[in-house]
Amino acid sequence: MSVGRTYAKALYSAAEDIVKRPADLDLIETQLDTFVSLLKQSTDLRNALTNPAIDSQSRVGIIEKVGAKAGFSPLTIKFLLLLTSKDRLSSLQDIADAFASIRLEETGGTLGLVTSADPLEQNDLDQLSRAFTQKVGKKVAFRTSVDSSLLAGVKVTLNGVTYDGTLRSQLQQLRDRLVYGSKAEAPGSVK
Repeated sequence: MSVGRTYAKALYSAAEDIVKRPADLDLIETQLDTFVSLLKQSTDLRNALTNPAIDSQSRVGIIEKVGAKAGFSPLTIKFLLLLTSKDRLSSLQDIADAFASIRLEETGGTLGLVTSADPLEQNDLDQLSRAFTQKVGKKVAFRTSVDSSLLAGVKVTLNGVTYDGTLRSQLQQLRDRLVYGSKAEAPGSVK
């Protein structure tokens, strides 16, 4: 089990003991994602929390202030303080992803990844989720990432299988057919 999954499982177990509604778990997941975004957007915050020259008391104060200003739950703030004290904030993205995955697994669902050339609209993401839920027969939710090198389209990875509907992939297939012929396979191609 990865470090991220271990911490996520511990957070999920603690949250299950404390929360009264599934929406509270949604809130914790959202708060983790929010803090990940804050760390990505603010170099000053990231440096203040990861710089060994900053004493732990100052880091605690920073987490508490940011958490309070963002309206984080006490559990989320305590968890972020734990990660800071254990020097694991660099794993927060993995922990947030694992937390979302564990939540879905506990309800019989699965978490996938959608990579697109441009950010997806929520409506498009919901349609993909419904389509894959129908395809695999269980609830599917997606994390998203953007990769401008894909040109257009989406690449979906679910349960270790990648469904590549990107323009880059389609152009590569066309190139392979032109270079190697319609019957011949390109070296290294996947069936």
